[in-house]
Amino acid sequence: MAGRTRRPIALLSGIVAFLAAAGVVFTFASAGALPAARFHAHLEKSEPAANDTLGTSPHALKLWFSEKIELKTSSVKLEGASGPVALGDLVRDEAKEHAPVTSVVTNALAVGRYTVSWTAGGKDGHPAKGTYSFVIKGAK
Repeated sequence: MAGRTRRPIALLSGIVAFLAAAGVVFTFASAGALPAARFHAHLEKSEPAANDTLGTSPHALKLWFSEKIELKTSSVKLEGASGPVALGDLVRDEAKEHAPVTSVVTNALAVGRYTVSWTAGGKDGHPAKGTYSFVIKGAK
């Protein structure tokens, strides 16, 4: 008879322990104690946009982020089939509320696929990173 009462008690104890642990995780997550990627800067849009096909070389790369990023700890790199492409320094019009981060493309880009890699330094000290590509097909 003792074996029969131990199983339900063990099962009930396991359920209670699980619910207690879930409650602790929920409490910490609600209080912001657990890191969450959604709180870091993320890319909202760009020019050229991801997967764009352009007829001519862009004069600059423009990236809009979900929050104002720290330019000193951020970077934008461009790579084509023949390797890295020279870009100007990152700049932003501080007078505008939601201005993009801009980097001038110093030389005209040849026909081909290009990949933009970005690192956005946030005020929390945690950088967010991402990549996207676009294609230059040239004029027909």
